[in-house]
Amino acid sequence: MLQDRHLYNDVIELLNEISPTSEKCFTVARRTMTLKSQVLSIDPWEENYGRILLYGHLHAHSLERACHFTLSHGLAVYWGILMDIKLTEGPNYFEILATLKKSNISALLLETLYSINKENIRAAYRMDTISVHIIEEDRFSIIKLAAIGDFEHSCPKIPDREISWGQIETAFHSILEDLSAQ
Repeated sequence: MLQDRHLYNDVIELLNEISPTSEKCFTVARRTMTLKSQVLSIDPWEENYGRILLYGHLHAHSLERACHFTLSHGLAVYWGILMDIKLTEGPNYFEILATLKKSNISALLLETLYSINKENIRAAYRMDTISVHIIEEDRFSIIKLAAIGDFEHSCPKIPDREISWGQIETAFHSILEDLSAQ
């Protein structure tokens, strides 16, 4: 989704539909799989170019651990993408937030987020197993993108940004407020 503007638009369209057809879902899934395999053929260990596949995953995996895997991976990654965008002051934040708010999944996400104990989420971040995410205790590395859906395919090294637990906590609460606002 992050590498292809058309795919990004198709995903947003699917999320806005109440009952998308299985054909539309399959087309998006197949295109996603093709893009992922192209990236992995260039960087199978996700150390440079392949880090694009980790976008949002620091937060997604932490959220999944903190809520004991009661939330789907896809929804957790969607939250993670919002977190990475918020933390890097990246593009498309309000567009993605608005799509999530219009969808029928926002209530499930809000219920899960409000039920998580603050210390559980912090501990979940500390348990991350992807080495490119953790710099030291309570310091993490995330990817910074110039534009969602318009990733530079020839970029050998993806820019990143160091963030602290305090920044994560602030972004978490800010997005929670934005998502809760009518």
